[in-house]
Amino acid sequence: MDIKTVAFKDVEGILCDTGKLRAIYLPRYGGKLVSLKDFQGREWLAQDKNTKYIPPRIGSSYVECEVSGADDMFPTIDPCCCNGKDYPCHGEVCRVGHSLKVYEEYLEMEYSSLELGYNYKKTIFEGNDGEIVVNYIIKNTGKEDMPSFWALHMMFAAFEGGEIFVNSDTENTAEIMFDNTQKYGVRGDVIAVSKEHLSSKALNGEAYKFYYSAGLKKGICGYYDNVVKKGIALEYDSAKIPFLGIWMNNGGFKGMHSATIEPCTLPFDTPIEAINRGHSLMLEPGEEYTFQICFKMFEE
Repeated sequence: MDIKTVAFKDVEGILCDTGKLRAIYLPRYGGKLVSLKDFQGREWLAQDKNTKYIPPRIGSSYVECEVSGADDMFPTIDPCCCNGKDYPCHGEVCRVGHSLKVYEEYLEMEYSSLELGYNYKKTIFEGNDGEIVVNYIIKNTGKEDMPSFWALHMMFAAFEGGEIFVNSDTENTAEIMFDNTQKYGVRGDVIAVSKEHLSSKALNGEAYKFYYSAGLKKGICGYYDNVVKKGIALEYDSAKIPFLGIWMNNGGFKGMHSATIEPCTLPFDTPIEAINRGHSLMLEPGEEYTFQICFKMFEE
């Protein structure tokens, strides 16, 4: 894998080029995967219209800053309070700088939170066939059990006729989190997921999100272009990352056209809500939670 420093808008990024995929990460800005292009130069991730990069900071509004690409979200999505500690909106990890170590064939980004008591580390390297592989290690460095929620908020650049795909073994019921037009229902409604729910439509002002009701049997999902017959797939261990959220945005949020997948350890956006609904990821003091995600381009 070729690794080098590049510019992204007005900030510095790290390019990881396998020959098949070209990813740009921003270590100083949450370790964010801000761009993912294939070897033909097509950008697969949604980009914010700001000409300058506006990173979210602790205490700032996430939606008024750069909303693009793929953010790691830990230890929550929606703000909440656990063990007397405030978990910020869209988590802390995406709002802070990470240390960076670059080696000949891989790079490491790491952040330690004194406030919340955890260490967050990811290692990025090339897979067997030009894939980009990311190893994660999340460790509870505090003295008490830590309620935790991890998600990858991956915003694909959408187009009319494009669609999110999920492995065919997935149970097809889901619970709505929000629907700004109430076309499919209101929060808490359970729907049978069809191709319509997963397909990007024209910019009609719609924006809706849902979580699959059951954990995925196989960790496979991504976005597909029906015209050129290719897409980007994510593969991972569904025992470690069992749940999946889907957020379709056909112009209802910031006028953007995006299709977002959220592979996650828990559903319903906060560890508290997940616990209340019978799901939990509790890290004991000193415990490490490890998992891996593989990004690959495929053609049919």
